[in-house]
Amino acid sequence: MLTPKLIIISRLCLSNKTFFAQQWFQRESASLKKEHDENCSVRNRFPSFVQIPKKAKVAIDVGDRFSPFHCFTPGWTGDSLLSKNIHKFELLLLQVQQDVKNELFKSKDFPRTIKIGLYNEFLSYAESSGLHFNGVDDIGSFWQMLDPDRISEEEKILDFVNIYSYRVATITFLKLRFIGSLTDCSGLILDDKALLYPSSFLSQIFKKGSQTELHSRALETNLYSWYRPHEGMKSTMKELLTISKDLSITEINKWSSQKTQIVQDQNKVYSHALSHLSMGLFLNSLQINFPLWLETISGGSIPQGQIEDEEIISCKYFGDYLESLSLSHWLAQENNKTMRWNEIL
Repeated sequence: MLTPKLIIISRLCLSNKTFFAQQWFQRESASLKKEHDENCSVRNRFPSFVQIPKKAKVAIDVGDRFSPFHCFTPGWTGDSLLSKNIHKFELLLLQVQQDVKNELFKSKDFPRTIKIGLYNEFLSYAESSGLHFNGVDDIGSFWQMLDPDRISEEEKILDFVNIYSYRVATITFLKLRFIGSLTDCSGLILDDKALLYPSSFLSQIFKKGSQTELHSRALETNLYSWYRPHEGMKSTMKELLTISKDLSITEINKWSSQKTQIVQDQNKVYSHALSHLSMGLFLNSLQINFPLWLETISGGSIPQGQIEDEEIISCKYFGDYLESLSLSHWLAQENNKTMRWNEIL
C-alpha cells in the first residue's frame, strides 16, 4: 500500500508538474496563524517556556527557498564541549576528595545518624553491585574497616569510599559555586568562613525560621555535610570557587557523574537524549502547566497572584537517568533566569 507522500509524488510525476520539497515544510500563513491564536487564546494564560537564543548567532538568510535550517530546531552551540579549565578542576577536586578520605579515616567521633547513614549507603552499594563482604555484617565492624591499613586489603570497600568521598567533595564544590554566585549578586563579603565552612556560611544567610529561610535538603545536616576543610585547604577552596565561574553546569555534571556513580550503573546515569535544554523546558512546562490545565478542564480557575506571592512547586523524580534529567532542569532554569515568575521549582 502506498503511503500518502508516495501517492503525492506519483500524482506529481503523472501530471508533469514541478515538484518542490519545500511544499512539505511550509509554515502556516499569517491568517491561519492568527485564527488559530484567537481560538486558543486560553493558552496565553499559562506560563510560556521558550529557548532564549544566544547573543552570538549566525544569521542565515535563505529566503523562500527550501533549506534544511527550516526543518531543524536550533539549539546546540557547543556549550557541552569540555573547556581547558576542566583539567584544573579535576586536579583541585581530587585534592578535596583526598582530604575528605583523610578526615573520614582520622575521625571516629561522627554522630550516630551519620554513621548509620553511611553504613546504609554501603549496604546499598553492596546490594547494587551484587557483593558480599565477610566480617562486615554490622555497623561496628564496618567502621572498624575504615582504616587506611585495613581497607587497602578490601578493594571493593575502597571503591565505595572513593565514590562516597568524591560525592562529598562534589557537593562541597557546588556549595562554593552557589556562594560565589550569591556574593556576586548580593554584594556580600566573601571571607574565610565561606571557604572553610560553606554550610555554616549559608545557614547564616538563610536563617532557619526567618523570612529568608531556604528549604533545601542540600543545606540540611546529612552524611554529605560533615566535611570541614582545614586551614591548609583554604587556597584550594578559593581556586575552586574562582574556577566555578568559568565552568558550565554541563561540564560539571558530566565530569562528576563519572566519579560519583558505580561503574556498572553509569549506563543508567547519563543520556544525551535527555540532558539538554529542550527537555528541561518541556519538564518545567509540565511541572507548572499540567496542574493548571487539570484545574482548567475541571472548571476551576487559575490562581492569579503577584510576583511577591511565589508558589513553591516541589516534585520528586526517581528512576534511571536522574543526572541527565537534573541537568536538563538546571539548563532550563538558567535559560529562564532573566524572566519573572510566580513559581519556584
